[in-house]
Amino acid sequence: WAVVFRQFELAERMLCEGLAFDRSHDLDAWTSYLLGWQARLRMHQGRLREAEAIARSVVAMSDRSLVERLPALSALARICVRTGDASAPGLLQQALAQALATQEVQHIAPVRLALVEAAWLCGDAVGMRTQIEDICALSDASHDPWECGEMLV
Repeated sequence: WAVVFRQFELAERMLCEGLAFDRSHDLDAWTSYLLGWQARLRMHQGRLREAEAIARSVVAMSDRSLVERLPALSALARICVRTGDASAPGLLQQALAQALATQEVQHIAPVRLALVEAAWLCGDAVGMRTQIEDICALSDASHDPWECGEMLV
């Protein structure tokens, strides 16, 4: 949760410790999952190129499950939106489909917010409204105060 609450020092330490533990115990599934969160952390820190490299390495792991790769995929999609990468729309749709398949707000809300951001950057007010309405329709909305703040803006 340190990444979610933007507690960067704590998140950095926890991710480094977790990744070291996972690697030393051959816990590959957890390694890829934590790398996705590390990509999200780097994105929040504004270290977009580093975040992109981490996220792409995880997304390329085709032998990993949907849940293991989803944090990296949603981060990569948002990074591509922010950098104007032409692959952003396809990545957003892929991330949304996979997030919806989990039926978990923690996976769906970040992708929907990336779609809001993409619509905003394109000047698409209707697209923004649609995505925000879809976020608001989620049960539990979001437990992430930063995501709630994004929706209010």
